[in-house]
Amino acid sequence: YFAALKDRPGLHRALQRSIDDLRHAGVEPGTLPLSAFEDSRKASDIARILEEYEAELARGRFVDRFGVLARAITLLEQGCPRPWDPDAIWMAVDELELTEAEHKLISLASGGRLEIIEGYSLTSGAEKIADEGGAGSASGTAGVSFRRAAGEENELRGAFRSMLDQSVPFDEAEIVYTVQESYLPLAFELAAEYDIPCTFAEGISSHFTRPGQAALGFLRWMGTGWNATDLQRIARTGAMSIPAGGKIASGAFARVLRKSAIGWGRDRYLSRLELFIGERGALLEGEEDQSRRERMQRSLDEAEETRGIVAKLLDLTQEVAEGDAIDPAAAARSAQRFVASFAAIRNEVDAMAAAGLQRMLDELAALPGRPAPRAEVTARLSEAVTRLHVSASNPRPGYLHLAPVRAGGWSARRWMFIVGVDDSRHPGRGLQDPIVLDAERSAINQTIDPRQLALLGQSPRRTTQQFDRLLARSERRAITISFSELDLKDRREHFPAPAFLDLYRRRTGQPDASYLQVERAVARDAFVDRRPLNGTEWWLMRRFAEGDAGIRQAVLAAYPTLASGAEAEEERASDRLTKWDGRIEAPPDEVDPRRNGRIYSASQLEMMAGCPYRYFLARVLHVEPLDDLIFEPDSWLEGREFGTMLHEVLQSAMDELCGSGTKPSRNFLSRMVEISEEALRKWRSIIPPPNEAAYERRRTELL
Repeated sequence: YFAALKDRPGLHRALQRSIDDLRHAGVEPGTLPLSAFEDSRKASDIARILEEYEAELARGRFVDRFGVLARAITLLEQGCPRPWDPDAIWMAVDELELTEAEHKLISLASGGRLEIIEGYSLTSGAEKIADEGGAGSASGTAGVSFRRAAGEENELRGAFRSMLDQSVPFDEAEIVYTVQESYLPLAFELAAEYDIPCTFAEGISSHFTRPGQAALGFLRWMGTGWNATDLQRIARTGAMSIPAGGKIASGAFARVLRKSAIGWGRDRYLSRLELFIGERGALLEGEEDQSRRERMQRSLDEAEETRGIVAKLLDLTQEVAEGDAIDPAAAARSAQRFVASFAAIRNEVDAMAAAGLQRMLDELAALPGRPAPRAEVTARLSEAVTRLHVSASNPRPGYLHLAPVRAGGWSARRWMFIVGVDDSRHPGRGLQDPIVLDAERSAINQTIDPRQLALLGQSPRRTTQQFDRLLARSERRAITISFSELDLKDRREHFPAPAFLDLYRRRTGQPDASYLQVERAVARDAFVDRRPLNGTEWWLMRRFAEGDAGIRQAVLAAYPTLASGAEAEEERASDRLTKWDGRIEAPPDEVDPRRNGRIYSASQLEMMAGCPYRYFLARVLHVEPLDDLIFEPDSWLEGREFGTMLHEVLQSAMDELCGSGTKPSRNFLSRMVEISEEALRKWRSIIPPPNEAAYERRRTELL
């Protein structure tokens, strides 16, 4: 049944989720009711996959999350010693959602002394907070208020501004979000920008940390043909650090890699660096100016240090050096060594990310597997890095806390901001499990009594219940509920969720209040606000919120680079010919082509007439773009480079003919082919072809 999908990305993850759900519900291969499935082939496949999965765990002596619970349950059933007081009372809140295995574990551990604490009813808490509430204030009066925002970022900024405006201590406030994807990364970035100490109930994705970025860049380097640009990128961004004892900064390391024109291909690194070092050494020997010699010596030292670092990188990836197919375990080992040796650590979160990544990559390196295409292996490892969350924490003193709806409201903080309550995110869509449909899950639940196999299509109802419970347990706090009314990425309008509208109607006593009424009555958080969080927002507030049109001089005085830009703009817009238009105060005899005696090519004269500004930049100031090698999978050599090679071949041929006093003839064609092959070998060493097919196309074209 699943054979046709075996190469589809994501199939293994979908199967893993279904296997986890079945195992947690106590379903075993022998007890899986095949009649519960709509297709008997699918039922047979799932039973076989489940059986083989458990057999593989046993063969490899591996354990998954359910396996840990199952071992603990077995030990408790066998009467193992309990390390806790037998008279201890176990307590759980009634809204805690447990799988069958988790419930069984707690029941056995408590020895029948499990007390279920009843929470609020699903609606009474929300009704109470709406009936009693007034807008939250600095005095801490319990109540609920409503806000809307132009985008998720401004929605979070609105929460920060409210704390600032009301002098709310961070550890007396909590931000609760409805969806992780939009709000958690934004909250992390804004907290870092404003230097707000935060704890995150779900942690943060490792790819927001320096070690995570370093690991992703390394895997990209390893998976896409050893492109030097990938190493340069992680070095320039500060995600990669030089090991202790290194005498070169990461930025200088990236600069040497670019100047060496390595391009891609593992075998080019050391040879191109050796050539670069040799060229720098020759220039140093011929230089007499002392200051220039010192600069060139520093450049030479950086190149030699880079060669040593590159040698270490090549050594730790030796296991995956060759071939289009690589061993996943070997790739994970190489990535683990790279993170351990080269990942930059600047703060506590980076340290936790580095440790978490090393543990995860160590575990992946211990798993058995077959060689797979290089790009596929590195893509799966990259996904594992991205999905790893680190730095999860309970609320801590002095820290603002961020949590999802299901985990919010337990810290008893006086202020709560609930963000993301729009109709596109809350309560969400009830997407079914693509492997085991809800109808099949219901049939399994009826056949094997009484297993709690969750129906994923009912997730919106469960999300609504979690939201109501959140309000119920937060009734004595000042609550601000908000939604984003605009998607800034595609300019799509959003509307308040039904829960937002329902609470607003009860709060205001307007049972028929529409979205338009909410829009008119609810305050809006936008890019400009009278409660600025940083200097940029302060200037925007002065200009647009207070209407101070006369702040131009103050801004230019505060930011000299802006003042230079403003001067350039004004001068270029004037009728005068100024230095900002390209006029320079150089002697005419030096730059005037009619006086300086230089020989100009036809292309230079063409550039001078066609675009004097371009000529000024290229020929007078000698400003050139960075000459990075760009990887094009289907072509070798740009048109300009191919034209240069062709001219070299023709010039070499004519030099030989003229030197021997011979006229051109067809008899010289065989020698021209030899000259062409020499030129091809030279250019191949300078710019590596992405593949042999691209090389052969250019070779055929040249010949």
